[in-house]
Amino acid sequence: ILLTNTSWIRQFLLSHSSYKQNSIVSEEIHYDLVWKMIKITNEHEIITSVENIAAIGNIECKLEVFQGDLELQILIEKKMSCLDRHFNFNDVWIKVLEGLEHVYRTKEMLPTEYVEIYRVIYNYCTNTQPQSFGSEIPRKPTKNNRKNNVHDGANIIGEELYIKLRNYLKIYVEEIFEKGFDLQDESLLRFYATNWEDYRFSSKVINGFCHYLNRHWVRRMHDLGRRNVYEVFTMAMEVWQLVFFQPLQSQITLPCLQLINTERQNEIINTRLIRAVVQSYIELGFQENSSVSNNSHQITSPTLKIYKDYMEVPFLQYTEQFYRQEAANFLVHNSMSEYLRKIPRWIDEELHRIESYLHSSTSAPLIKILEQIFILD
Repeated sequence: ILLTNTSWIRQFLLSHSSYKQNSIVSEEIHYDLVWKMIKITNEHEIITSVENIAAIGNIECKLEVFQGDLELQILIEKKMSCLDRHFNFNDVWIKVLEGLEHVYRTKEMLPTEYVEIYRVIYNYCTNTQPQSFGSEIPRKPTKNNRKNNVHDGANIIGEELYIKLRNYLKIYVEEIFEKGFDLQDESLLRFYATNWEDYRFSSKVINGFCHYLNRHWVRRMHDLGRRNVYEVFTMAMEVWQLVFFQPLQSQITLPCLQLINTERQNEIINTRLIRAVVQSYIELGFQENSSVSNNSHQITSPTLKIYKDYMEVPFLQYTEQFYRQEAANFLVHNSMSEYLRKIPRWIDEELHRIESYLHSSTSAPLIKILEQIFILD
């Protein structure tokens, strides 16, 4: 039977020789569980049945055990609470930087390295020593924090690491931008799609080992009124948006629209490129929530603003222009009855395009425009 991660953990705990059937998980069991997971994921132990979940060669599957299972994260944190935390920030950053280089540049990371970086960040965030602030993230003034902002979060560690992470990502994306700056048309689309997909995946990985930074420092800063402080994955999306997307958005959108018009003329195109661009536009859209309830972890909410502004609006303009000309040309050479039979086929083709690589919310304004062109005008 193939067990889930949670079921496997429960089975391990219940079968451990030190477990007293009293719902108390001892320090010894914590240690054995974490060490067992490390050995399995690093393939230092013969594995069978459910344990092969952690031995799959794909890094995302390997890391899922650690970053996706909150129960395991809690157990790891309990074990970490007893470890030595006496180190300076430079030691922390050297280790984290090594992990960033592995994830973003070589696209490889051993599970043991992942757990080690998670441990380092956990110990850093729970260190009670004051930290030095290289720069200040803007704070939203509120009635409560205007009076007490000197002491708010005095021993909450995280800003130094957050700023370092953001600066690293900014430099990394600037390098990508420089490589793609001179590309045009479909070459630029291929470059954008490939680098976006790699960047998004890598950002998901670092968001996993920064789990405690998100939960401990980012959430606290947001609750205290700090602005422009996001979970690490969202921050990575913001960096991509500002450094790569905004300067090149017109050069990226235009070839997508040209490919769509090419497809309308019955030529085969690479729809994967358009789909990747559209997915990036969707994922780059978010807004900061004004307040977060104690029971919610949502600092930001997804929006379609970037997709609407930079893809849907020009797509609808191109569509209207194309079909006004297409309808006029068709009527010159065909009867009205043939024209009326042609309209449903045109509409079906456009709805299929939306289903294939655009967002479903574009259907309503698209149909409205097509009905205006084909029937009302």
